[in-house]
Amino acid sequence: MPSDSLDTSIKHLLENVFNETNYDGPVSLAFIRAEITSIVEFLSLDHDDINKLEHETSGGTLRKLSLMTRKKLKGAVAWGNNTPAGPTTQARWASVTTDEVLDAMTMPRLVARDDDAISTHTGQTSIVAQVNLVDSFKRSIKKDSKAFLDLTNDHKWETFKQKLFVSARTQGVEDVLDPDFLGDDVEGQLLFEEKVKFMASVFEKVLQTTKSKMVLRKHRMSGDAQALYAELVKTYEDPLTKELTRKELKDKLEAHTIPSNWSKSLESWILSWNHKLQDLEDAMNAALPDAQKKTSFEDAIRSHEKLQPQIQQSRVVQATVARMTGATSADMEFNVFHEFVLNQAKEIDNAEAKKKVRKALSK
Repeated sequence: MPSDSLDTSIKHLLENVFNETNYDGPVSLAFIRAEITSIVEFLSLDHDDINKLEHETSGGTLRKLSLMTRKKLKGAVAWGNNTPAGPTTQARWASVTTDEVLDAMTMPRLVARDDDAISTHTGQTSIVAQVNLVDSFKRSIKKDSKAFLDLTNDHKWETFKQKLFVSARTQGVEDVLDPDFLGDDVEGQLLFEEKVKFMASVFEKVLQTTKSKMVLRKHRMSGDAQALYAELVKTYEDPLTKELTRKELKDKLEAHTIPSNWSKSLESWILSWNHKLQDLEDAMNAALPDAQKKTSFEDAIRSHEKLQPQIQQSRVVQATVARMTGATSADMEFNVFHEFVLNQAKEIDNAEAKKKVRKALSK
């Protein structure tokens, strides 16, 4: 069924509340699949009907609408049913806003009947139990934005994503990072909604790059942290963006060589090289070949008069070990070589520090 079959009021709803101006988003596809083409048909839906709506993904699988999307749809039904029928109906839908449909969902009578699953006298979950579960979550969650890493550099997306998941899992909100998580029963929906609110506040604080803030602004009014994160993944992980990021990080690693006149801590410089290597490997989701890392590290330290000798010294040490053990290879592995140079750098740093102390005391 083509989108042309949707009536004008339905199109206003899709455009104003769901930002689906091309009528090819999840809600539009779900409407077309369910043959909901008029505002009258839409307003006849109950909460169970909305919970069952599905759309077909680009991969050809059926997926239910997100919790926040279903909440908006239920609010839109409530808002529309409180709108008097008549010649002004179309004009009212033309001006409907996200805030209006969300406000309609907060009306006590609508919350109480959500999914028609709240009961205190049957085997179903009681509203008291649901509230207690949500309150327990609110009390237990550490509302500390410092627990989540800031995204200050687009090239550090992979590192940010990994640490975001770790922090979210520690605080019990990792479901928000799962685009397929729904929480279909009332208890699950209420609890998940609190988690979404919390993660929305986290994203407000941690997303600090221009690219991520553009995604944040699109979802700020809805507060749908689940949809926001899904779009972040799509934005940062499309093939072209990932390839460009990898190339730029590779270039940065190759360009990061220690100046010949570097007089600060050698250990700190080596650690800065390590961070650039980690950024590249995170972007690749794989480790660089051992030989490539070793060559890159040798090239990075070769120009410094106190580190360059360590390259030759490491080869002497490895050759000696090979003769003693009967090993066939005289080439030191990267991790061993890196540790060898790092230990030498620490000794050089300590010697320089002692020189400065003696010089200061001799004055």
